[in-house]
Amino acid sequence: MTHKHDPIEQLDGLIKCRTCGELLPSMEETIAQVDSAVKVNRILQEIAVAGHYKALTFEDGFVVYARDKGNNREELAVKKLSKRNYQVLKRVVHVEP
Repeated sequence: MTHKHDPIEQLDGLIKCRTCGELLPSMEETIAQVDSAVKVNRILQEIAVAGHYKALTFEDGFVVYARDKGNNREELAVKKLSKRNYQVLKRVVHVEP
């Protein structure tokens, strides 16, 4: 029986499925859904400054901010849903030491 994994980051930094306990390589969490690029940039900048993120690259015309936390890399990115709808995402990727 297959299911959609419900990822959770544990205190030890591992990313596991909340339901079945399987180790997962990454997870994605929606932080906000906005209707203007100006609001998206403001949200990204506020979180990046407060969380000590550094600019990593560009993706879809927006800066991707990242920071390393233990064996994981946290990234703040934007996904364009439609012409004026955007989703601010926090991605956590497990990086081998």
